[in-house]
Amino acid sequence: PGPKQAKKWKSLTPAEKEPYIKQSDQLQKDFDRWKEVIAKDGRLQKIEALEAKLKDDLKALTHDKPKNPQGAVSYYYWMQSKNRKLKNMKDAKEEWKNMSNGERQPYEDIRKEKLKELNEWKEKMKNTARYKEIQAVRSALRMFHGIPTNQKQKWKSKQA
Repeated sequence: PGPKQAKKWKSLTPAEKEPYIKQSDQLQKDFDRWKEVIAKDGRLQKIEALEAKLKDDLKALTHDKPKNPQGAVSYYYWMQSKNRKLKNMKDAKEEWKNMSNGERQPYEDIRKEKLKELNEWKEKMKNTARYKEIQAVRSALRMFHGIPTNQKQKWKSKQA
């Protein structure tokens, strides 16, 4: 869910949220029951092994992919350059907040360079067979995450 959905959810009254919460609870119960059944008959171990293999495949396919610089990454580059320790996080955050844009610019430049590297890698990969394989593995991994339980159960029962 994105920011629009979050805003809409927050605007709902508890009474309006109730059917969604009930549906979510029921789906979770169904999923838990289904997971117990497949754990007993051995399918869960096969599914977990397949998921682990897909994750390994994805890691191998994307071994040279630059890391994605997200969020406040320029802050983290600054932290690395200062060799800060976790015990100093509060002081470091305060120091970062008090820095001028000019002082932050070198770290923002690092973030932009990392983002440029990532975008260049993606563009270079776009029309390759390897990219299509990466997309296929990601799609298969999504079968394990983010699918409503009833769809996941239908898919699993077809595979059994």
